[in-house]
Amino acid sequence: VLSQASIAMAALVVAADVVMALVSLYAASLEAVHTRVMLEKSAEQHQHLYSLMSGLSSLRGLFAVERMLGALSLKVAKNRAVQGVISAVGSQSLSTGIMIWAVYQCFDGALSLGSMMFLISSSASLSGAVKGLVGVVTGFRALRPHLERVDKVLSGNQDNFSEARAMWTRDDI
Repeated sequence: VLSQASIAMAALVVAADVVMALVSLYAASLEAVHTRVMLEKSAEQHQHLYSLMSGLSSLRGLFAVERMLGALSLKVAKNRAVQGVISAVGSQSLSTGIMIWAVYQCFDGALSLGSMMFLISSSASLSGAVKGLVGVVTGFRALRPHLERVDKVLSGNQDNFSEARAMWTRDDI
């Protein structure tokens, strides 16, 4: 009975963690979209700031982009908070559900007390491992917009460096 219950609980834990992982990845993709837009608008804000030196007409655009950045930053923070809440609530509800099921099985006589404790502890450790793996994948997924922005900046700067000439060389001095 214990081996069948252990296999069923392991399958339930993995299935629930996969569902939580999919929801977390969806939240991470939303966060990535908002972060990507936030990074682009931040770059636009910096361009407006640099062009401010040449004319004050860009000051209006600078403050409009800054207001938009504040809203996007709030969306990114909300997505990150939702992701944490989903993970915590899902993990707690899964462990509570398994514990209630195991207690009922113990009262019905299908599981002994030791089997119940083993089942609860093994499902908790399996859930913790899967949750940690999902956290790593989600973290890397959240880094994607930052890496794309770095690639974009570096590829743009290579063109500027090839056209630029050195200001001072040893022969000029």
